[in-house]
Amino acid sequence: MNLARVEYYFSDFLSTMESRQFSGSQGKTEVDQATFPLHDQPRCLLTTGHETGAAEFYSSEADQKACVVNCEGCPFACFVERDYWHDGKIDYSDARTRGFDPLDFVPPRVTVPLNAFFTGTVNVDETTYSFSPKVLDRASVLEFNKVDLVRYFEPRATKQDARPATSEDLGQWTLDYSYPFTATGRSSFARESAELAPYRIQLAALVKLLAEHHMHFGYRVADEILTFLANSQRLGDPKFTLPRAFDRALLHKVLPKSHGSRPRLRRPLLALLAFCAEAGEPLENDTASSVSARIDNQVDDWEGETVETLTPTMDMGARLPETAQKVLRLLRDLDLEGFADGLQ
Repeated sequence: MNLARVEYYFSDFLSTMESRQFSGSQGKTEVDQATFPLHDQPRCLLTTGHETGAAEFYSSEADQKACVVNCEGCPFACFVERDYWHDGKIDYSDARTRGFDPLDFVPPRVTVPLNAFFTGTVNVDETTYSFSPKVLDRASVLEFNKVDLVRYFEPRATKQDARPATSEDLGQWTLDYSYPFTATGRSSFARESAELAPYRIQLAALVKLLAEHHMHFGYRVADEILTFLANSQRLGDPKFTLPRAFDRALLHKVLPKSHGSRPRLRRPLLALLAFCAEAGEPLENDTASSVSARIDNQVDDWEGETVETLTPTMDMGARLPETAQKVLRLLRDLDLEGFADGLQ
């Protein structure tokens, strides 16, 4: 995804997926979402390479080779405006018996199915483009910077946990697509769950801390983090606890936006480090203000500390260890180079 700016080619996908909302009643859940445009022609167009097999099913005189089969019954009919439906002599069911395949054509638009997940890889170096806040708000940044050559060089046959995913695996991964990943799901579950109440306080405190340095995040990121926690809760994996999920969520959603010079980043990174040390279930009657005030006091105490003196403290008692280790690395970059980037 580093061959061009992501905003140039992925913004429509992001907007389409973000439009999803639940609807339905009596236990029947449907998902409404906007469509994604593929081309500007009114009807389906033949794909290159299928001209011979579909010769009687498209208009040979038109430059765009539009489909001429009756749209009634076609699975792509929902993607064609009814005013542009073709109602000619070639009936859809009859055309199918004669070899017509709708997959040989591209509809004007499509929806992104619920079981489609988009993952892109980026090499972060001087040749690549950085991601904008708009993209980072809507995606999770996963770092793959650990190298285990011993395991890498093992014969595949010896890796007992490496195998193709089965249909059962895929169903378990999404709990049969029951994860609350839409706007409605967030409001009804993540924002109201009693078990997530401490994390809502923690997020509010973190925003308050980072706002002093103009590095805070908005509602979308908070919703994404809460949804991540809600999904991890429903997953039911005893090893992937809520504190661990919260740690991962901050690592994926908050730290990638941390970049700048030492004067700009040092204090907010110290605040993040203190947050990693304290973050957990708030004390009774705690508020976002009281949590952020405690952390501010801790940052004042750490102003004269170095990465070397702070590291043992984090190794011994950080409640969010993965985020803490990344913050320590960014602080070390500030000391060595005067600049740090959360995407590197």
